[in-house]
Amino acid sequence: MINAKDLRMMKELGLPTILMKEMSRDSILDKNILYTINYFNNQNICVDMNIGVSADIQELIYSVFKIPPNIKIIYYPLSRTTVNGNIDISRDLICIHGHVYHLQLLPHIKSTFNIILKRGNPTNLFVFPQIDFFNDLIRYLGRILCNVKAFIEIGKHVSLEWSYGSTINTDYSCNDSTIKFYDFNVTD
Repeated sequence: MINAKDLRMMKELGLPTILMKEMSRDSILDKNILYTINYFNNQNICVDMNIGVSADIQELIYSVFKIPPNIKIIYYPLSRTTVNGNIDISRDLICIHGHVYHLQLLPHIKSTFNIILKRGNPTNLFVFPQIDFFNDLIRYLGRILCNVKAFIEIGKHVSLEWSYGSTINTDYSCNDSTIKFYDFNVTD
């Protein structure tokens, strides 16, 4: 689950993230797109969720539902993910892993891919598939590598989760697909 620290770090890295906001009575939700709504308790645990709801949910939340005052409500645009995966970076290797989904067969995975690059090896030659998001993903990988270099040099492991998809409109049409990063971890 994405948290505020992950979002801050990814924004500092200049990576696109899902647009999460805390809801209040005064929040203005776009009536043309569908949303995911998460309800968090004071321990930052998601206790409930609505998926694929319109902006009309806001009126229900504040006038019909009995939401306890200790619940924080987070909303973000619902997206149709066509590819998701992770990037793992260590001192010696960069691994890019992903699942490509067949949209008519969701949630069935159509194919998976793994790209493993040995860092510092000039003989690493890899021809990336001719899929739109790969150019963006590799461009972001360059930005990530420049910014996490200090972690890697001291032996830390960096991992990010990403998805490629589009926001779903209320008429179920979709906007242009983009890459979004939604989890960032540094471990020993």
